[in-house]
Amino acid sequence: MPRWLRDNALAVAMLGAFLVFLVLQSVFGWQTHNEELTEFGAAPLSWPAYLTSGHFAEAVFENWESEFLQMGGYVLLTAYLLGTSDFWFQSMQNWQSEFLAVGALILLSIVLRQHASPESKPVTVAHASTGA
Repeated sequence: MPRWLRDNALAVAMLGAFLVFLVLQSVFGWQTHNEELTEFGAAPLSWPAYLTSGHFAEAVFENWESEFLQMGGYVLLTAYLLGTSDFWFQSMQNWQSEFLAVGALILLSIVLRQHASPESKPVTVAHASTGA
C-alpha cells in the first residue's frame, strides 16, 4: 500500500463513503422525482438532468445543514422566546447527548485504531520514540 494512502486511509475511506452515499441519494432521488413528475403528467428527467435540478440541490443541501448551527439557533431562539429554566434543562440535555455521541465516536476511533494494529502506537507514546 502506498504511504500516502496508508497515511490518509481514514480520510479516503470517509470521502469514498460520502461519494457512494451521495450517488445513491441521487439515484433514489431521481427515481422518486420522476415518479412525482409522472403523476402530474410531466416528462421524466434523465439522471444527468436531475443532477442539475433544484430537487437534487435541495435534497443535498438539506442534508448538509450544520447540526451544530441548528442546535445553536434552536437554543438561542427558544431561550429568547421562553426564557424559562425548564427550557434550559431540556436544552442542556440535548447538548449533553450530542457531545456524548461525538465523544464516544472520537474515543472509539482511538481505541479501535489501536486495538491489535501493528501500525498504531499507544496514544501516550511520543512520535519520536516510534519512528513516525
